[in-house]
Amino acid sequence: MMGFVCGMLILLTLPALALTIVVTSKPQFEVYCLRTPKGGVCPTILFDPTNPNRYKMIGQQRENHFGAFVTLYDTRNRIPVFSSYDIQFFREVTEARSTWYIEPQLDDPRGGSHYQKPQYPPPVQNLGVFQAVDEDYEGSGYDKGQLLSVVHADRDANTTFTLTNTVPMDRGLNQVWWRDMELAVHKYMDNNCTRSGQDVPRPLFAVTGAVPGGRMIGKGRVNVPEYLWTAFCCHDKMLRQWVSKAHLAPNDNSETVLEMSLRELEMILNEQTVYSQNYEPFVIFGEECYTDINSTHIYSHQRI
Repeated sequence: MMGFVCGMLILLTLPALALTIVVTSKPQFEVYCLRTPKGGVCPTILFDPTNPNRYKMIGQQRENHFGAFVTLYDTRNRIPVFSSYDIQFFREVTEARSTWYIEPQLDDPRGGSHYQKPQYPPPVQNLGVFQAVDEDYEGSGYDKGQLLSVVHADRDANTTFTLTNTVPMDRGLNQVWWRDMELAVHKYMDNNCTRSGQDVPRPLFAVTGAVPGGRMIGKGRVNVPEYLWTAFCCHDKMLRQWVSKAHLAPNDNSETVLEMSLRELEMILNEQTVYSQNYEPFVIFGEECYTDINSTHIYSHQRI
């Protein structure tokens, strides 16, 4: 893994304390990763040699010091590359969200260390230079699609409504086909995967990401992903081993969500420019969790 050249912003959302630090060590990153007996299993951090500060890691911390989730954010395209998280449970969400938050320290080094509404005082200097803002989505025809969906969050639900966890997403894909896939994955994990225990402290884990495309919204500021992808790893309670499955969908109205193995998804991603220009291959679970769930179809959809 690259030596954390890109830096990482950690937001400690404690009741009486908020702190921002730049993480420069692997153990600090592993707080947000899948934990196995071999240690933290983390996605590859991308690096752009022409712009070393392009990618920022934004972490949300729980009171127990376990990372709620972490996002690798692309400040040039103003969209996340991926969000990595443990799955808590599935919640029904029926109401549209009107309040979205920004991360002040992305644009303002003296900005607060807690996500906030854009207009919340004190004002953020240079707001929008390195991140998307609400106005970028207005009139675009795209939903604000969360990588870590609120349906998988527990008490950390508000943190999923940060624009750094959000990409322009086709409305039908976001509201129907991708959501149905999330529900099917959660149902599978609920029935087949081990819950937290002493030997398996974080057994339900997922990484969801976006592949940049050729379209832009917000007057050319925010990239519209060409594809959305996700992969999960869990500890199968019958097989007593780590297993995985992945899904990929074009970000359009084709109603297509493809199911595949983790290895197949990584092969596809490493053919894409944003991943192939990295100095090392992109892996999602640190070259672990390659046992595919090939005996069960979880979810796929294509228009008939």
